[in-house]
Amino acid sequence: MTLEEQIRLLARSTYWQEIYNSSQKCSGIKLFENDYNFSGIQYLMLYWIRVYYMLYDELYSMEWRNLDQAVL
Repeated sequence: MTLEEQIRLLARSTYWQEIYNSSQKCSGIKLFENDYNFSGIQYLMLYWIRVYYMLYDELYSMEWRNLDQAVL
């Protein structure tokens, strides 16, 4: 499994989705210890967390009829 595949697996996990959601609503919750000057891996993680967050949001709102859990 490549590094990006591992990051994508983590990013779509319930744990990281909840952490991301909480960090958006509460300013005291951080995804990483640092708040700026992210590493390449952190940027990649943030990218995939946001992608899956948006897809899960669309999945639960049922706006896209062809989007289902199998697509994710």
